[in-house]
Amino acid sequence: MENTILINKIKILPNSLKEEVNDFIDFLLSKKNKKSTKTIESFSGIWSKEESKEFENIIKKGTENIDNEW
Repeated sequence: MENTILINKIKILPNSLKEEVNDFIDFLLSKKNKKSTKTIESFSGIWSKEESKEFENIIKKGTENIDNEW
């Protein structure tokens, strides 16, 4: 979406909704660079460290070519 379209849409919103848009943008920006601190091991609670590391490697290899810039 082009910035001008987004800006024009925001311009016609009432001030109360502009504040909500601003809050939502801040929320999205805070998530942008945040890394999850959870490991597969602690998340699942069923695998050993070795098993969870193996699953992490499989997932990492399987997701290397995913385009997240959509």
